[in-house]
Amino acid sequence: MLRHIKQQFLEEAQNWILWLPVFFGLGIGLYFALSFEPTSGDAIRAITLPVVLLVGLRRWFFLRLVCVALLFAGLGFAVTKIKADVVATDFINTDGQAV
Repeated sequence: MLRHIKQQFLEEAQNWILWLPVFFGLGIGLYFALSFEPTSGDAIRAITLPVVLLVGLRRWFFLRLVCVALLFAGLGFAVTKIKADVVATDFINTDGQAV
């Protein structure tokens, strides 16, 4: 059973790239789901942690795929934070309520 699932997963390899915008969007959604305004350091960590893990997990193919997904989610999060900083708009006020 597990071998069949793995075989089906590997046969769909040419379509994996289509999931990258989904993970990017998940990062954007995560930014807006927070009840506080994240710092720029949070955005940097959202990118660097998956990159470090990606380099460190060279031997494990599946874990590298997970790191790529996390990287794209982190990129979506960071791009949203950068855009919020550029337009100088807080989406969350100090009471934790949406503006």
